[in-house]
Amino acid sequence: MDIFAFAELLLTAILATAVLGRLVPIARVLVRSQGLPSLAEVSPVEDGPDCSILIPVRDEAQTIGPCLASLSAQSYRRIEILVVDDDSSDGTARIVQDAARRDPRIRYLKAPPLPAGWTGKNFALALAGREARGTWLLLTDADTVHAPSALARVLGYAQLRGLACLSLSPEQECRGFWERLIQPVVCDLLDQTYPMVEVNNPTSPGAAAHGAFLLIRRDVYDAVGGHERLRGELLEDVALARAVKERGERLCFAPANGLVRSRMYRSFTHLREGWTKNLYLLMGGRPGRAVRVAGTLLWTGCVPALIILTLSGLAVAGITAGPLLPWALGATALLLLVEAFYRKVRGHDPLIAWSHPLGVLFVVWFLLESTYRNLSGRGVTWKARVYAGGSPWQS
Repeated sequence: MDIFAFAELLLTAILATAVLGRLVPIARVLVRSQGLPSLAEVSPVEDGPDCSILIPVRDEAQTIGPCLASLSAQSYRRIEILVVDDDSSDGTARIVQDAARRDPRIRYLKAPPLPAGWTGKNFALALAGREARGTWLLLTDADTVHAPSALARVLGYAQLRGLACLSLSPEQECRGFWERLIQPVVCDLLDQTYPMVEVNNPTSPGAAAHGAFLLIRRDVYDAVGGHERLRGELLEDVALARAVKERGERLCFAPANGLVRSRMYRSFTHLREGWTKNLYLLMGGRPGRAVRVAGTLLWTGCVPALIILTLSGLAVAGITAGPLLPWALGATALLLLVEAFYRKVRGHDPLIAWSHPLGVLFVVWFLLESTYRNLSGRGVTWKARVYAGGSPWQS
C-alpha cells in the first residue's frame, strides 16, 4: 500500500467517525422528543385564575404590534398585559399606547433609568412583577406571536399536572439567509445541551427554560425571589428555571408545537450580538467546555465536507484510483439526507441542509468570541448596552 492509498484509507476512516459523531446526536434528540408533551393537543381551559402577561420592550417597533394583537386575541380572557418600556427610542411607546386604547387590558409602563447591577430586561420584568395582579405570570418577548389558544392550553396543562413553571421553546421563524444558515445549528446545539426530558424529570438536576414563553405561578415566583434575585443575570430564563427546580417545584419544558413562534434576530449583526451574548453562558460559563463544544462542532460539522473535497481532488488528479470515494460519497449523501429530514422535523428549511458546515463555522466563531469577551472582561453588548458578565448557570 503506497502513501496515497494509506492517506485515502485514513481519511475515509476519519470521515466515518465524523459522520457517526453527527448521526448519533441527531438520533438521540429525535428519540428523546417522542416523550415530550404536545401542548397543542391539550384541551384549552375556558375559565380559571387571573394571568398577568409581562413584556419587557426596548426598541421593538418592528415586532410589538403583532405580539400584542396575538395576546389580545387569546381565548383565555382573564388576563392583563403589562408592557414595560426600557428607554425605547423608536415608535414602540406609540404602538403600545395605541394598542392599549383598543384593549384596556393592556397597560403601558415606562421604566425609570436602569440602576447599576441590573440588566435592562430583568429590571423591566421586576417592575412588571410588582404591578402584576395575576395568580399566574406569563413572561414573554416582543418578538413572539401566540396562537389564540396558546395560553388556555398551557395554563390548563400546568394546572392539570400540578406544575409550578412551564416554558415553551417557540418555533423559530427564519426568513433571511443568515437566519436560515445559523439558527438551525444553534437550536440543535441547545437541544443537545439542554435535553427537555431531563429538565422535565424531577429527579434530574437539569433545568432550563425559554424566556420567550415562561409561565410561572405567582407564589413560586415570589418565593424564589423573582427578578430581584436575577438582577444581573444574562440568562435569566435558565436561572429562574433552576431556582424553581432547586426549590423542589415541578418544572416542564416543551416544544411549542404551533402555539408560539418567534423571530429572534433579523440580521447578521443581531445574530452575532445575540449569540455572542449568550453562548458562553449557555455552555455553563466554563472555558474548557466551550472549547470542547467548538471542537466537536467543527469535527462533526465541517470535517466530512473537507474530506470529501480532498478525496475528490485526489481522484480527479489521478493521484489515487479512488476506490473508497464512492463509499465516502454515499456516507456523505446519507448524512445530508438525515440532516434535511432533521431540519424539516425541527421546523427549519431542509433545502439548505447542505449549508450546515458553513453555519457551524459561524456558530463556532460566535461561541469563541463569547468565551473571549467573558474571560477578558470586555463584556458583551446587547441593545446598545455593555454587560460585564452574567452569572453562568453550571449545567
